[in-house]
Amino acid sequence: MTQQLFYINEVVSFAIEREKEAFALYEKLAEITTEPKLQKVFHNLMHQEKKHQDFYQHMLEHLKPKQTPTVHRTDEYAAYMQELISSARTVKPDLDKITANMDDAIVFAKAREQDSIIFYVNLKNFIDPRGHDKIDTIIAEEARHLAILTKLQQDLRH
Repeated sequence: MTQQLFYINEVVSFAIEREKEAFALYEKLAEITTEPKLQKVFHNLMHQEKKHQDFYQHMLEHLKPKQTPTVHRTDEYAAYMQELISSARTVKPDLDKITANMDDAIVFAKAREQDSIIFYVNLKNFIDPRGHDKIDTIIAEEARHLAILTKLQQDLRH
């Protein structure tokens, strides 16, 4: 039997934070590129990230509030959740360095989306199975972003 370490509302909170970070990345990329096609793609991704953030926020508002056992909702709890969000990534952003070269930026964005997919797939092992459909929705959205970025990278390289 899987040990439940997270409640679904915590996972959705992770998703909201990741969407905020992705929005900031795509916003930065849209600002620095002068190529209209790239600007359009990054603005589109920005708007999708905002929609996802709103979707997850709505989902969170309709979930019953629960916490990870033995951790109280205090500053300690907030720090604990932030550490989980931060440590869940293998790719850490340094936006100024990443955005110096557009190909590198797209590689980074793809890695970030792949990392998100891996994070959520593995996190399913630690939540109640009744929440798996919500995690699957998050995974599908991240996979769609990866496909958009992959096509963009292919177009730029040819």
